[in-house]
Amino acid sequence: TEDHPGTKYLHKDGKFTRGKGLFKAISYTHPVEEPDQAYPLVLTTGRNLYQYHTRTMTSKVEGLTAKAGESYVEIGPVTAAQYGVGHGDMVRVSSPRGAIEVQARVLPRVRDGLIFVPFHYGEAGANILTAANLDPVCRIPEFKVLKARIEKLSDAGPGAQAF
Repeated sequence: TEDHPGTKYLHKDGKFTRGKGLFKAISYTHPVEEPDQAYPLVLTTGRNLYQYHTRTMTSKVEGLTAKAGESYVEIGPVTAAQYGVGHGDMVRVSSPRGAIEVQARVLPRVRDGLIFVPFHYGEAGANILTAANLDPVCRIPEFKVLKARIEKLSDAGPGAQAF
């Protein structure tokens, strides 16, 4: 009712309006873009721990900027070796829509053939590379996976440290 004060959290006292959840299994569908000869890598986009969305506020925090102040690409060791890329090297990441130039972070947690770029950085952000293909089920843009390639631009030089 309009005069009800509300509750502090949803489903208070275990009262669920429609059970504990409604789950539906859906079949896997391949993304619209898959790697090919021109763009042999899978690029996924996402967040990092130290920035929030487009950094309108977090970019003003000195400690957060020191941790993650500029865009980068994460590459696994096998993929990095295939392209002659070392930790700290500058690379160009390209998709059919454009390119960004960022520093490489070679990390063992990244699978072969996959690269990751955070979307927080407007000057070299992943969204420059993404397409507006819609997911067929939920009808939202398929920003999280696309085809890409990398090209080494320059060496990191002495003193580049691995993460």
